[in-house]
Amino acid sequence: MNGFGVRLSWRVLLLAGLMRTGTLFAQKQLDTSRILPPNPPVGLEVLVGTRYLNTQLTIRKPFTPTSRLAFFNVTISNGSYGNERGQTEFLSQSYICIELLKGLSIAPGVVTNYITGFRPTLGLNYVITQPSWSAVLLPRIDLRDERNVELFALVDYKPQLSERLSGYVRLQGLLNAATHPANHSRSYVFGRLGIGRKPYTIGLGLNYDNYGPERRQYVSYGLFARVDLFN
Repeated sequence: MNGFGVRLSWRVLLLAGLMRTGTLFAQKQLDTSRILPPNPPVGLEVLVGTRYLNTQLTIRKPFTPTSRLAFFNVTISNGSYGNERGQTEFLSQSYICIELLKGLSIAPGVVTNYITGFRPTLGLNYVITQPSWSAVLLPRIDLRDERNVELFALVDYKPQLSERLSGYVRLQGLLNAATHPANHSRSYVFGRLGIGRKPYTIGLGLNYDNYGPERRQYVSYGLFARVDLFN
């Protein structure tokens, strides 16, 4: 083989090697994208209701894309238009979720509300995520005082209506199962029905609230707007 043929052979081998390396790298990138879970958005929502202005911030973020640790927070505020006592409030739940099995985490954290104040807590967080729906279930127990038990649940459904539009249905509840009726602090059921185009959603909302040991009940309904951030 003359010198030209040798040089040509080496060039062909080098080009084939580079192509093979590029193919393996692309496959690795594709495999990684399949392994990594989707990045959950931060949900910010405002409901202009008949009794109050309701806002909600929902966060569930892993520390890193492959981490077993995640931060979960639901923060709700109600601002009474007439500054009525018992209807202007702040409620926040924050947890560090440590994944034990796929979708199941142990969740130490803190809960703060205007009735019982600051409480350390321990819960179990179970999450199911599908392309068109998701669900969160979080039972917890207080780690001091009366050791009240509470259950938080959220289910949302986003059916695709067209290439750009999707529906939005959400049912969310908080049940405070106090060890004594006098210790009940806060329970609620929220419902949402709307239509959205990423990252925005608008629609109708209904809030049912239950406060204190005397179980004061209020209903507020109106229009809501939601945006999903940092997705």
